[in-house]
Amino acid sequence: MANKQSLLILIFRLGFGINFFLHGLLKLNSDQEAFKNFILTKFSGTIIPSAILEPFAICLPYIELILGALLIVGLFYFWAIFLSMFTMICLMSGMIIMKDWQTVGIQLIYLIYLFLLGANINGDVLNIDQLFKRND
Repeated sequence: MANKQSLLILIFRLGFGINFFLHGLLKLNSDQEAFKNFILTKFSGTIIPSAILEPFAICLPYIELILGALLIVGLFYFWAIFLSMFTMICLMSGMIIMKDWQTVGIQLIYLIYLFLLGANINGDVLNIDQLFKRND
């Protein structure tokens, strides 16, 4: 039975899940080649080689879409949070190299948000993972 805390955690999880999912969906729904070229151009003056940037720019929309969907429904919940945090660290690293401190600050907030989701993972009983949980 869901209590008030689990309802709040559900809304908290949905907030980030929808955010990530729509980031990915909107990128996939637009010109993907243009997004890839935008990333390559934006980071062209940095130490990050295009051999790393290009696959990352191609994969990022799919990563955001999949992780967002997993967070929305709460499937593979821990790993979805963990991989979302790793994705944010990758994005944040690029912004640090570019010295875009405002974006780094926003990404740190995302990282804190994900940490709070993970720290409260046991309080979230309204997710798909709970349906498959065995009674031990």
